[in-house]
Amino acid sequence: MTVLVVNLSQARHLDQYLDHEQLVYLAPRLEDNDSKLEYNCSYNPSIFHEKKRIEKRTGLSIDLIITYVDLFGFYQFLPYFENVEVPILGILGDTHHSRKAIYMVHKYLQKTSITNIGLKCTKSQKRIFETLGYNVFCFKSYIVDPTFLEPTTNKKPYIALMGSNSPYHYRRSILVEKLKEQHIPLYEGRVSREEMFKVFNTSIASLNIPLNSDVNYRFHEIPASGGLLISEQLGTVADSNEALRPNRDYLSFSTIPELIDNCKKILSSNKLAKDISESSYHTLQESIANTKKEFLDFIIKIIKTPVSSKSNELIHIKDSTDIQLNRFDIVQANARKLLISPIYYQNPPFPTEWLNAFNTYNYSSD
Repeated sequence: MTVLVVNLSQARHLDQYLDHEQLVYLAPRLEDNDSKLEYNCSYNPSIFHEKKRIEKRTGLSIDLIITYVDLFGFYQFLPYFENVEVPILGILGDTHHSRKAIYMVHKYLQKTSITNIGLKCTKSQKRIFETLGYNVFCFKSYIVDPTFLEPTTNKKPYIALMGSNSPYHYRRSILVEKLKEQHIPLYEGRVSREEMFKVFNTSIASLNIPLNSDVNYRFHEIPASGGLLISEQLGTVADSNEALRPNRDYLSFSTIPELIDNCKKILSSNKLAKDISESSYHTLQESIANTKKEFLDFIIKIIKTPVSSKSNELIHIKDSTDIQLNRFDIVQANARKLLISPIYYQNPPFPTEWLNAFNTYNYSSD
């Protein structure tokens, strides 16, 4: 099977998930390289013409196109797929960041007639996209170019906190301040990717506070690096589609006292930290192996399904569902600035579907 992977980034996202298939990467940040099967394109490429060019140059016949649909990438990279006759799978990113994020992505998918999608870091939205009519695959675990480091007993007595801590990440800033008030030792900063994995491995634990009750890259990078993950509780939909289990493979919290208690508990026990990190390390490796098989089965089914005129049509949804989608996007944007979960929000401006995408956090009373 030959798969053309279309992306803004030059990262080889799918090497580990389709490691026995022929992968061809196309991106404006790549250079033509026949030995690596990497090819350059414009920032607004015709995939029909790029597919023909690559097939002529390599002698390959492309069976499937996988395109990465990134909300922020819309401003730089917009491939178009008119006249493409092979199945297309869109892997989504950043549909939990800005206002109207899901709506914008949905409209793009409608315009490009993409009906098959994969969720890597926004798995809490699985039911939303299913309601919209998509054929959805959820990655139980997702890591780009993973670094696996064996868990160690030589842990340093602090909680690592990598990533942004800006006003945009409102709850994250509040929680960090609460930990500092309790004199919890923290290691904060932004370092290189390689150095970050070493910090995850050697810290007693690493704290993760993702946006909107979902997983992010760090959710799996921390245990892959042999670290112990402390993460904000997932929403019920994300949790049901996640390989790592709370209190076995990582520690979760939904209140400030729970967070403080988890930090103090793990700081007082190197053995507990190593036991949990070893559990998550092995769970993650097993999950990636299982995800490979599940993902391959999913795309084989797509390829074997005839591309009919119906599948090339736009996905039309009822006005009521479109309204609900806009409402959810507004609630999602507001949730980043709230200390109380939308689930508990007593006076929402309007009824909102899919609240099981959110967890039950409540930091307002602590």
